[in-house]
Amino acid sequence: CIAISFLLDVFSALNEEKATTAQHQKSEQFFTVNSLSIFGLSLTLSGITRLCKSLEKEHCSITKLSLLVHPLPDKSVDRISGLCSKLTELHMLHIFLFDNMNPDIGTDVTSLCDALKYPSCNVTTLGLSCWITDTGVTSLCDALKHPNCKVTTLYISRNRITDTGVTNLCDALKHPNCIVTTLDINGNGITDTGVTNLCDALKHPNCKVTTLYISRNGITDTGVTILCDALKHPNCIVTTLDISGNGITDTGVTILSDALKHPNCKVTTLNISSNGITDTGVTNLCDALKHPNCKVTTLDLISNRITDIGVGSLCEAVQHDNCKLVELYLPLNDISRVSKKSLRNLVEQHRPGFKLFI
Repeated sequence: CIAISFLLDVFSALNEEKATTAQHQKSEQFFTVNSLSIFGLSLTLSGITRLCKSLEKEHCSITKLSLLVHPLPDKSVDRISGLCSKLTELHMLHIFLFDNMNPDIGTDVTSLCDALKYPSCNVTTLGLSCWITDTGVTSLCDALKHPNCKVTTLYISRNRITDTGVTNLCDALKHPNCIVTTLDINGNGITDTGVTNLCDALKHPNCKVTTLYISRNGITDTGVTILCDALKHPNCIVTTLDISGNGITDTGVTILSDALKHPNCKVTTLNISSNGITDTGVTNLCDALKHPNCKVTTLDLISNRITDIGVGSLCEAVQHDNCKLVELYLPLNDISRVSKKSLRNLVEQHRPGFKLFI
């Protein structure tokens, strides 16, 4: 951190000199670097404190900070919280080693959440993947409901959030002051129960979420059924949906396909990679792609159990006049070279500009 802080101080000094030379007239900064990422370092509290002092300087141009470190020292969140008036984007991620893990990280987040309520706080993108528990989510939700909170993009993937935490989060999403439009809760301990509460929020008129990532949780076909009810609701405005890496089978895909054909469904980007989908599910999905109400333009089917039969269904769908697909991902399936070549030739001939990854 000493070297990084020194470099930031140099940049700040040069920017200040430039401003002075210009006699305080409005001009571009000498150094316009606005993003700082620190990966893999073992930082101390004193190191983070020194780093924050450099970032707080008036002429420091950094507005985006990412810390991917192990361990995240105790009280470091308190210190970083003081930067919220300077930063618009903040990411704090733990490297997932279990030794020296801070058991009170949920409590530590409280200071950051308090900072998010300050009128001077400018953070709009917040990423916290540092073993936050349901307790930490409660503090975060209080901040999201505050009229001063400006967070629109929230990444809280790879934490220890359960269905209980999701319930609290959903209360925030339904609050009129909450302005979150992108929500990433990948890789937590969320089950179909949590999805039920989430869907209640998605159907609420105050919910503003348009991008939803809920991959690598414990969601099954039952959860997909509940999710599809929300997608068909007129208040739901989700356009990007990632449910990859769950326990979804052809049964769930069939239900999802019915939702995609509904006039209220607004999904344009769909990621259902790394599930248990076979040719049967793909056939049902292709029926949806050919439906006039289906709006899907990007489809990710990576790492499922699709064979040449499924590719045949996709070929038929891609040629259909109602199909709006412009981007398709199919790697890590059981597709022969012949079928891959056929699909490539088809999109080159009939769909110029089509992006195919197979």
